[in-house]
Amino acid sequence: ALSAIGQLVLGILQFVLLAETMNDEDAAAAAGYTLCNEDLQDTVTDYACVGPSLFWETPGTDGHDDFNASWRLIFTLRPSYFFTNWVPQLFGVIAIMQMFYSTSWDFVSGSWIKCMFFHIVMFLFAAFGYCGKAGIIIGFIEVFAAFMCLVMIFMKNAGNTYPMWNY
Repeated sequence: ALSAIGQLVLGILQFVLLAETMNDEDAAAAAGYTLCNEDLQDTVTDYACVGPSLFWETPGTDGHDDFNASWRLIFTLRPSYFFTNWVPQLFGVIAIMQMFYSTSWDFVSGSWIKCMFFHIVMFLFAAFGYCGKAGIIIGFIEVFAAFMCLVMIFMKNAGNTYPMWNY
């Protein structure tokens, strides 16, 4: 349960970092887009914004042009960006779902070996590479959880692989 909660917290931290990146001028310049800030609106009168990352109108356009590329770097279904940005949140939600009887999946937590492989995939692909030190700490908690699943495989203990609440 600790690794599932930790993974969800890691996913929330990843979202906060993504949101901060969307409003960071240095990150915007590195990605090749412009932030819609007060300086830009003061110098060019035709700019209208809905926050720093969403342009409502830009000069010389008819409102149908593509000028919200910065938003799509975060909120996209393009697989390369989608998985890079949202994997920690997805794994956090899936891990939390395993704690409730009505939402647990046999594919993920139906046996101790399945649970162990889920934790291995989770720490390799959804924890260590994200959020700096927090990702490393949560990743090692998940390594310990995977090790405990391995111990339970050899003990052949029957029962649920996650604590279950009947909700």
